[in-house]
Amino acid sequence: MITHTTRHPLVTDYLHRLDSALADAPRPAARELHDQIAMHLDDAIGPDASELEVRAALDQFGGAEELAAEITPPRQPVRRARWVDVTALLLISLGSLVLPVIGWLAGAVLLASSPRFTRRQKTVGVLVWPLGLLLPAAALEVASGFSLPPTLGLPLAVLAIALPLGVIIWLAGSLKA
Repeated sequence: MITHTTRHPLVTDYLHRLDSALADAPRPAARELHDQIAMHLDDAIGPDASELEVRAALDQFGGAEELAAEITPPRQPVRRARWVDVTALLLISLGSLVLPVIGWLAGAVLLASSPRFTRRQKTVGVLVWPLGLLLPAAALEVASGFSLPPTLGLPLAVLAIALPLGVIIWLAGSLKA
């Protein structure tokens, strides 16, 4: 997406809201819509335009969320948790302990292919668990000879448990719909 350095602050804010609203839209369509809107606004509004002029131009487009809804496919309501989604969460969380690397990888593939989770949920679910499991592994290394001061080691241990647990609870909340 094109960045323009002399945009009016209201235009910049509008384009940021548009980008956020386009998070679940197909990337090529989202990029094209953003670029078209940005180009039109850059042509219609100068950087020193009055706030009234800018608001009038932005009103022609409507809300960023409404624009994004036009190209974002509707999320299909899913009434029950599918076994694949539950399996994905179990493999991402516990799969690495049972089948190192392979278990997590299988869970990551299932999570990424699930229509139930948003792009943001998939990204966080795939990235946080490996990082969360690396910290306990480092703690085991520390226990074998190297030691951290308690003021650093204890918060890291709590984070190593709380962060992955929080993510799995957050993702499991999507299964209740």
